[in-house]
Amino acid sequence: MRAKITGNWPVRPSGSMTFLPDGSFHFTNSFVSSNGTLKWSSDGTWDVKDGFLITTMTNSTAENTTEKPAAGVAHQYKINLIDDHHFSYGTESEGSSYER
Repeated sequence: MRAKITGNWPVRPSGSMTFLPDGSFHFTNSFVSSNGTLKWSSDGTWDVKDGFLITTMTNSTAENTTEKPAAGVAHQYKINLIDDHHFSYGTESEGSSYER
């Protein structure tokens, strides 16, 4: 599973989630709203254990919004689907789904 997860996954509308082979990740995204362009960026670590993706946020920034994940927060998400072009984890209310 680690090999299939590793790499860059596009994030809508204009970002990416990159899982690096060394167990780190980098996330960016932006969204144009009536209040300007909202931007997010975060870094952390990731691992896979027993069918779950485990992430820990080490750094996050946000521009033009107060919504940002707190550093030090760890999450564990069930991996629902992983192949060369699709990656889905978590639930409908908390998780992500990517296509490349």
